[in-house]
Amino acid sequence: MRARPQPSPAAPNAFFVVAFLAGVCLTNTGLALPLLAIARGYSASTAGDLLAGAMIAVALGALGSGPLVSSLGPRHVLAGGLALVAIGETVMLAWGADLAAIALAAMLWGAGLGCFWVGSQATLGQGAGGTGAERGFVRHYTWYVAGSALGAPATGALADLARSAGASYATSMRLAFALGLGAALSALAALALSSPSPRPATPLAPTTPARSGPVGHGLALQLPDLLLVAAVALLTQLAPVILARDFRFSPAATGAVVGALAAAKITGSLTAGAAARRFGSQRAIGAMLALAAAVSLLLVATSAATLYVVLLFVAVFGTTGAWPVVVEAAFARVRPRQRHGMAVAWNAREYAAIGAATAAGGWLLTRLADPRALYVVAGALLGAAAAVSRGALRRPVHAPGGDGRGLERHGGGLDARGELAAEGAERRL
Repeated sequence: MRARPQPSPAAPNAFFVVAFLAGVCLTNTGLALPLLAIARGYSASTAGDLLAGAMIAVALGALGSGPLVSSLGPRHVLAGGLALVAIGETVMLAWGADLAAIALAAMLWGAGLGCFWVGSQATLGQGAGGTGAERGFVRHYTWYVAGSALGAPATGALADLARSAGASYATSMRLAFALGLGAALSALAALALSSPSPRPATPLAPTTPARSGPVGHGLALQLPDLLLVAAVALLTQLAPVILARDFRFSPAATGAVVGALAAAKITGSLTAGAAARRFGSQRAIGAMLALAAAVSLLLVATSAATLYVVLLFVAVFGTTGAWPVVVEAAFARVRPRQRHGMAVAWNAREYAAIGAATAAGGWLLTRLADPRALYVVAGALLGAAAAVSRGALRRPVHAPGGDGRGLERHGGGLDARGELAAEGAERRL
């Protein structure tokens, strides 16, 4: 039986404002945390371990917030996550001279970020596979990355301002966490003042039953994403350390580069979204990841700061640009009633992979005192992600439907009109 997919329910504008402010928190801590560790005299490996601990906390926060999404709803999970981020920023700001306090703050911040992403994807995932569904994922991610584009240079500028006022390098990096705290509190205020999201046509399924069905299926679908985010971690998580240690960049200059990388994420995600609508998700993802893999290997041959920044920009354009399309394409291949359970497991696995890759990258950077090994491994991971995605995304697509099972279709992606392209196969109930 032929049927058209239902349009995805629109999220309120405040949902995207919160994503913007969460992006500010992301690069504020992502920049200030490793630079604070280096300023305190710790190694790149220690900086990597702190970042890895934060990413593992994201995974734990995602797992812990799963039952809460079912019982309380995504809005309350978002609010709780933002509160944890604010607490972590406060601890960093007040007690950032102590390594144990820094580690605790990073864990609190990470757990809050995990809650943020589960709440966000539980909201967006209800419409995955519907007409224009990828636009919601891309819009949310674009706002999030726009915030990170502002947060990085603002963090560096705030640190340099503190230094010009007479603060030490370590103290100036600690004071820079005030920006993240302000952003987290502003996000809480925006969420409190906004209207609740519209109720989805398909109710959220409990977490436990969802585990019994799509766990292995979801893991197979997520494999391209796990390879992708591990490569991104190797390329970007320790980039502030490389810029400060190897190229002698100031905090402001380092923040400007990290902000430029965020701009690469925005342009990449918009490009990937447009390519998915025109050529289909499989082709768009494969092309973006193949580009990033090639450029990652080119990074091995460069030692000039300007060329390093340019190539890193292109690599990030391909990797994180493709990310929201990878997520939407995977969620579209899971029945709507099972997507909530998949969102929890997805975030946990994703940030566990980021944490492991970050820790490994910090160890390699300290052990070899040379970042080129990171680029070789990242290029290999991206090449594998491009290859694996071709098989993973051949599974049937499930557009949103009133019975919670959705409309099923085999093969294809999104065509230029934003509709699911049949590619020779018919939709059926």
